[in-house]
Amino acid sequence: MKKILTAALSLFYGLFSAGQYTDRNAALQKIVDKTVNSRKVYGACFAVKKDGFMWEGSAGDLQVAQPFFIASTTKLFTTALVMQLRAEGKLTLEDPVYKFLPAEICQALHIYKGKDYSREINIRQLLSHTSGLPD
Repeated sequence: MKKILTAALSLFYGLFSAGQYTDRNAALQKIVDKTVNSRKVYGACFAVKKDGFMWEGSAGDLQVAQPFFIASTTKLFTTALVMQLRAEGKLTLEDPVYKFLPAEICQALHIYKGKDYSREINIRQLLSHTSGLPD
């Protein structure tokens, strides 16, 4: 489905650039509506931001501002945001997490066989699930 939506949005931008659509909002909403018309997709909510243009739309059983359970995809969102911060030079993957978290959270966070490894945990380890921290 992601490939279909990506292709549809790419097509939309191509058609809009060529002047075939005069109402971006209606055209984008039509794409989202068609996505939900499938029996396997019950609801969709999308946001598009490009070159100063911002659009939000939804269809089916979801609304634009409605919270919803995204389960394991939070890992992807977190990774994307961390990589964005890395690209902006605000952190590195080797930075220890204690630089960014309150001291009370990091204190005795990871003790293994009597040794405190809390100050050695870095961002890369958290993103790759190799820090040694349990769930």
